[in-house]
Amino acid sequence: MNKQAKHYEKIHDEYQYHYFDKFSKFYRKIVIFKKIIAIIEKSKSTLEVGCGGRENLNELLRMSDNIKVYHGVDISKKAINLFNQNDEKNFKGFLGDFTRKDFSLKSKYNCLIFFGSLHHMTQNLEIALRNSRKLLMDDGKIVFIEPNAAFLNTIRNIWYRISDKFDHENERALNIEEIQFLCEKNNFSNEFINFGGNIGFFLIYNSMILRTPKWLKYLLYKPLTYFDQILQKFNNKYISAFHISVWKKEKLK
Repeated sequence: MNKQAKHYEKIHDEYQYHYFDKFSKFYRKIVIFKKIIAIIEKSKSTLEVGCGGRENLNELLRMSDNIKVYHGVDISKKAINLFNQNDEKNFKGFLGDFTRKDFSLKSKYNCLIFFGSLHHMTQNLEIALRNSRKLLMDDGKIVFIEPNAAFLNTIRNIWYRISDKFDHENERALNIEEIQFLCEKNNFSNEFINFGGNIGFFLIYNSMILRTPKWLKYLLYKPLTYFDQILQKFNNKYISAFHISVWKKEKLK
């Protein structure tokens, strides 16, 4: 097991505790999932890269009956064991390192989704994009939901270094321009960019960062979620904690 895999095995339980309680899931549904659910519904097959323990899939299935094939891949064995608890062929997780040059799966997909996982692969972004292209069908789409390096990045980088909950050697926020450069270099064209996330993103959705206690999340999760949702209409990259971008696979030039 490599160093990065060991790190995620170590923090897995605390990660689940903070990112997948009902408060964080409510925020994710209102502020993020509603922006991308239509893309997943229109895709015959989807692969979530860095899928964790199936929590994202469970929430999406509660939102829609039109998700037919949804697979996941993760570097954490604990996460994949959780993902595969129901033993369903169409909803299956695979253990693997997406940043390896020899990474492969038997299937190809209409859609790939990175729910905040690309910024954990910063030492191997080129490989991650090449693997994405390899696993996508023609005209397939890739969706990134990633922390925004144009907002509070200096503070974020300091926190990543002093906290043992983060892998600062491989983990950093990404500018939308960096993602755009990587995608265009690998023949993906942009279809959609949206910025979002403010105080609710840090206190509710990313409660592991600030160690927000459950009682405070309980009091604040709805007002802060709706506050971020309203502000999302006016957000730009300088006041937004994350960006959502959608890219279409084009033929090689």
